[in-house]
Amino acid sequence: MKCSSSSQLILAVCGLILSSLAEAQPSARLPRSPTFISLVAFEGGESFSNRFGHIDLRFSYGPSPEPHDPTVGFGPRLEKNVQYAPLAFVGIGDKVPMLSWNESFQSRYSRAAREDHLRVTTLVLDLSEHEKSEVVDALNALLVARELKPYNALLRNCSSVVARILRDTSGLRGGALGFLPAQLEKKLRPFALKRQVLPSGRDLKSKVLKKHARVLERLLPDTVEREVFEAQLLSVRPESRLVAYHRLQSRAGARLLLEDLLGTESDRRRALIESKLSDPNFESLSRVLSLKKGQTLRRLKIEGSRLVLETESSAPQFAAGSRQSTTAPRRHLSSWELDSLGLENKP
Repeated sequence: MKCSSSSQLILAVCGLILSSLAEAQPSARLPRSPTFISLVAFEGGESFSNRFGHIDLRFSYGPSPEPHDPTVGFGPRLEKNVQYAPLAFVGIGDKVPMLSWNESFQSRYSRAAREDHLRVTTLVLDLSEHEKSEVVDALNALLVARELKPYNALLRNCSSVVARILRDTSGLRGGALGFLPAQLEKKLRPFALKRQVLPSGRDLKSKVLKKHARVLERLLPDTVEREVFEAQLLSVRPESRLVAYHRLQSRAGARLLLEDLLGTESDRRRALIESKLSDPNFESLSRVLSLKKGQTLRRLKIEGSRLVLETESSAPQFAAGSRQSTTAPRRHLSSWELDSLGLENKP
């Protein structure tokens, strides 16, 4: 059964990062006396599945928050080869199971920011020692439960579960109605000791491009080609970024820029990109991107399983009744299967 756009929107209201769920570690009990408890709000992304973002709780046990802090979240358990009817996500018909997970903040942020290009906001909540212990006890009861209550996009999603825990165990009443991640984060700002907005992958890459602006202008002197390169580099699709990285790799003097940009990728994405850049199959990609004399690159993008290249060239044309030639641009479209270029055909 195919989901319509409306059913995809229902799934979007779930407020989760689907790409993260499949890799989250199994839930485990938390120590009872954290130094800090923080709300972690992931901004919404480009796809229906994470349009409204996601909420986690982060637990710090040292004098300050650390990258390895355990971070707990909830969402629907989306198993392979299981297709739920659209109304199941709002509690009608089949029940969608609830999933909990517990993994490090560093892992959560790296994947969200450096792979999904999402900004992440953290709020260190103003809680008493007793309230912190109560929050941990309530959360542990859910983490070790054999079966959680079914997922419901409107009444029992990532934000509403966290909001209910805070409402029942502390004086943070502002989050009681925060069923959307951005809404819950906004309601809890007055109760925060500290608020920090962590940059997305696009933010990190834009900073690098600004730092190396003159080098980039020298490497890609054509304005349109440079704009296409930046659009591909800032894309959330790994295939698009691979094309951009390969264009830099083929140009002398791009080593420092390339190294800084690769530093904005997660460890696993960087390993994938570097393996592809050293793949002999990319020689064919290099030929694809070699423009003929007089051609200008207008557009380069991924369409389904194909790489589409649009170029523009000027050719002499003669106006009626005149011997003088005029120059009018001509558009040319070419496309190749991603697999034939050594690119993975995956979003």
